[in-house]
Amino acid sequence: MHRTEKQSNVCRTVTAGGPTLNNMPYEYLDTPCVLLDLNQLDANISEMTHWASDAGISLRPHTKVHQSAWIAQRQLEAGACGIEVGTLDQAEVMAREGIHDIVVGHPFYGRHKLETLRRIISNPVNDVTLVVDMMEQADGIVEVAKQVNRTVPVLLKIDTGGSRRYGVPPGAPAVRVASELCKLEGIRLVGIYGHEQGAKNTDEGLAAKASEDASLLCETARAMRDVGIGIEHVSVGASPTFRWTCKFIKEGRFPEITEIHPGNCVIGDIGYM
Repeated sequence: MHRTEKQSNVCRTVTAGGPTLNNMPYEYLDTPCVLLDLNQLDANISEMTHWASDAGISLRPHTKVHQSAWIAQRQLEAGACGIEVGTLDQAEVMAREGIHDIVVGHPFYGRHKLETLRRIISNPVNDVTLVVDMMEQADGIVEVAKQVNRTVPVLLKIDTGGSRRYGVPPGAPAVRVASELCKLEGIRLVGIYGHEQGAKNTDEGLAAKASEDASLLCETARAMRDVGIGIEHVSVGASPTFRWTCKFIKEGRFPEITEIHPGNCVIGDIGYM
């Protein structure tokens, strides 16, 4: 394991129990430059893994905060079931680095992105699940899926409030879109996806947001199953709220939830670098 230590004005990269690999005075580092405390990084990874394991659900960390295959591999080695990325370009890089179980968290549209998707899923080893919130997006995915003779799994993004960036309203509107997705050949609706945003940064605010969004997702999942839409996955759990989500699940609430996807808590920074 490598870690970075600070001694005086020198940045030292060392191996645990081994010799110094590199000595560089800080003034020689070009900026902007990110220095990670790898001991803290591993502690953060371990904490995320523990919360998910203790709740009996899968952890799929969002990697957009670091966009590093090396860090993603450490997360997988610690017990993550796969990774999540923001964009298809990020997915392509991760797949090239040998990480193949990937969820693309942002819905997308357009010829360039569909060509990127074609390159990714042309390799049968890549197990990529896509998040959608419009039929027009699904139509493009179907077109590419037929070109490469594959069925692509998709998750329907649910808008739980907060930023209202993406997503279909929960409940009946989501059921209607899910029903239409199930009619398309070339994709398979495997679940629903929500991402908590807009929580007040207090214990009470985070707990309330985790409970509210988990309730919306689970109610929507039950509504879909009631009309014969056999979804398998329900994914929630942003960095601010995932501890509360896991706590509630361990207490027996929200049994429909199968996966959490916290991201920036692996770095521990309040904002994205």
